[in-house]
Amino acid sequence: SYAFDRTGGYALKAKVFDPNVDPVPADSVQWAIQVRGVIRAFEPNLAEISLEPRQETTFELIPFNANNDSIEFWWTLNEADTMSIESTLSISFQDTGRYVVTAFARQEAELDSQIWFVRVENSLDVRGEGGAFVPGDLTLDIFPNPFNDRAEVAITAPTIGAASLALFDVRGREVWSRRIQLTAGQSRITIGEGAVNAPGVYLIKFESGGRRLLRKVVVLK
Repeated sequence: SYAFDRTGGYALKAKVFDPNVDPVPADSVQWAIQVRGVIRAFEPNLAEISLEPRQETTFELIPFNANNDSIEFWWTLNEADTMSIESTLSISFQDTGRYVVTAFARQEAELDSQIWFVRVENSLDVRGEGGAFVPGDLTLDIFPNPFNDRAEVAITAPTIGAASLALFDVRGREVWSRRIQLTAGQSRITIGEGAVNAPGVYLIKFESGGRRLLRKVVVLK
């Protein structure tokens, strides 16, 4: 009994003999086994993604053998018709809301799928319990922006409480996060601190007491 945990070609040999027979017979049986797989990885690697309107994101299925012509891909957005038959798909979400991006890959009888849940929110929205708009009692400012290695976030809040601050790249991957304790008035937190290695556009997400705030920042290297 043997479990093949990776794709590829394997060779198994078996030999049966009587240890009392001399010399030992050379008879044996050999099996050639080909273990197949469709998808090796996918990007973004987070199932839950937060974006801003008009921000383009590329989704990708990475097959075990990219040169295999028998692999078929297709994509849907919110269960709509097929959008692409390629292994990659770029989407610019024009409006706020919740989207479901589904990717399928098939090689003969095998079928793999991946689903991303995308939430597109305007960076100026501040929503309280029940999704009601909260006018101007919570603000978040970043300086400098753009920044290189680190930046300072100034959060103005009317109440005291626990909060979280996280930094995501454009593929929805979290690259930095911290739990913080707010004070009434203004709190200042340093973000980045060597965790951001690549230049580009990033998204800061602040959450506290059912409220969420998103801000776009640019990293220069």
